[in-house]
Amino acid sequence: MFLRPCFLVVDHEFAGSISTRKLVLETAKFNVITAYSYAEARATLELFPNVHACVVNGHSDGNAERLLRYIEISHPTVKRVLTGNRTNVNTSVDLHVETYSPEALLLGLRKLFPEDAAKAESIERDLEESVPPEE
Repeated sequence: MFLRPCFLVVDHEFAGSISTRKLVLETAKFNVITAYSYAEARATLELFPNVHACVVNGHSDGNAERLLRYIEISHPTVKRVLTGNRTNVNTSVDLHVETYSPEALLLGLRKLFPEDAAKAESIERDLEESVPPEE
């Protein structure tokens, strides 16, 4: 059985940006969990420690860096993805998307998880082909 990649998207600034990212990622057949604060993100990671990656808005008051370091130490198998300007973040990440564009994020995640992305797209194509056309 294939398990689609699951991403925890964290953004404390604007709920609309999470909604947009969530929609784009779910349309690409990825699973998404959201957190609206860094404290909520830590609690969510404790409940769902097997997420594939945590996508963190880098524009913050230092909480993004603390969260990324926490993930690196406490959840080393979870990939760390940073979005936006990283001038305030001085820790390594697995992927840095220098924009807040959902499309750029999707492209980066597909590169970070190429086999999983290809498998999810293949399953979706197979499902679409198996549906008979409407008359």
